Amino acid sequence: KMNALGYVLSAGDDMSLRTLEEMERDVMQLYGGVAAEELFYGARGISVGAQNDIEKVTKMLNLMVNRLSMYSRSKIDYSQLQNDASGEHTLRQMEEKADELYSYTLGAMRDYRAMMESIKDTLLEQYVLSKDAVFALLQKSKQPVFVVGRGLINEDVTAAMAALAEQTGIPVGALQYTPDAFPSSHPLALGSLGRSGFGSANRIVPQADLIICIGAHIDTFSTTHKYGIFSEKAKLVHHSTAPGQIGIVFPVDIGVTGSTASFIAGLTERVSKAKLTKCWVDVPKARADWEAELQGVVNHTAVPIQSQFVAHMIRKVLPQNGLCVVDAGNGGKHVRSYFKSWEPGTFICIDDWASVGGSFPIALGAKLAQPQRPVLCASGDMGAMCNIGELETAMREKIPVVYVVFNDQGLGNERAFQNEHYGGRFFAVDYNNPDFGALAKVFGAHGEHVTRPQDLEGAIQRAFASGKPAIVDVMIDQNTLAPVVYRPQ
Repeated sequence: KMNALGYVLSAGDDMSLRTLEEMERDVMQLYGGVAAEELFYGARGISVGAQNDIEKVTKMLNLMVNRLSMYSRSKIDYSQLQNDASGEHTLRQMEEKADELYSYTLGAMRDYRAMMESIKDTLLEQYVLSKDAVFALLQKSKQPVFVVGRGLINEDVTAAMAALAEQTGIPVGALQYTPDAFPSSHPLALGSLGRSGFGSANRIVPQADLIICIGAHIDTFSTTHKYGIFSEKAKLVHHSTAPGQIGIVFPVDIGVTGSTASFIAGLTERVSKAKLTKCWVDVPKARADWEAELQGVVNHTAVPIQSQFVAHMIRKVLPQNGLCVVDAGNGGKHVRSYFKSWEPGTFICIDDWASVGGSFPIALGAKLAQPQRPVLCASGDMGAMCNIGELETAMREKIPVVYVVFNDQGLGNERAFQNEHYGGRFFAVDYNNPDFGALAKVFGAHGEHVTRPQDLEGAIQRAFASGKPAIVDVMIDQNTLAPVVYRPQ
């Protein structure tokens, strides 16, 4: 109790106190759907994905305690807490105030629990009705698509999503941050959306009259945050476990929050009962056409080495269960275009914050978390310069990550933007790098410097075989720039 009081007092008088009414709105959103079922029905196991939801509810209850403590603080007078020479009087006052705060907070929590109990039926009814409403849209649609995101990986429901797609024949696109949420090896996989995504996804999703986004954080790389990849005429359903994500990019016809597992299970149950199928596009042909285009661009003999060839070779050498961590910049864009996934948990990029150089320390952490997976990090030369010091960490901690550097002696991404927006008038994009392969050897790591395309495959293979932290420094053509502006295909 004394610690709780100290926390509240240390926050200062300018703390933003929230009313119970504001907290009610927050909690109703976060408890929405299955989380509400778990909160109110507990061990009776009403929901699917129970463990995930219990964890969410527990976190929310902890947040409630903190906020209710702040609320209680605003109702209690602390002005009589004065210092004295002995400190005994102040300590007694502190103990009394701690008891008062503790009692007030417990009372507020009891009141809040009672209020939540009074609305539980409404919460549960709305969650069930939302699934019914989504299914009704699905029945009416002619050309539906699913678009999936990280929620599938977080709750380990990729297999359940695949079963739903197979049952309905509906194609599945993946948001660009998580191309492994629905493996591109699946026959109904369109691949990732967006500027550096798959042409198969970018051509088919705009034709959809219903887009059902599941476990989705709608990002700018995948959608450009404007209509085009998502048709303005299409009905849009957005499911997310984070209610604050729904409707912030595109207006939605139906927004659903709650467990990803439960949402997929609810749709699957309704589809099964109705024997609903919606086969409307030849996904394997679309994928084959795109793959032919993609490979047709690759030049296996060009010197300097082509960026597309490096991206192609990364996917060729990295085992199917290998984890690829991709940096921001020109090299990362090429890797996204050529990355095919076979299972979830095999791709990480640095998402919205796009911090250049972040991929290498992230890859080190990923390898520690998943030591059984081969881990490859891909970045540009500026990314390598930003965090090259972490190679000492990798050596000291014996973390065998393979780092492939797209080295164009400058800022390839800025080059691409200046080429696109300023007619090729380049400014401050060229500089001289060290030989990163030689630098790796100075640290005691495995290092190679590659200038010929025929040497690249062997270099990456040797890097993995070394069992040490490794850098493969690849000298690439400055002119192989990935698109920085999305154009409809």
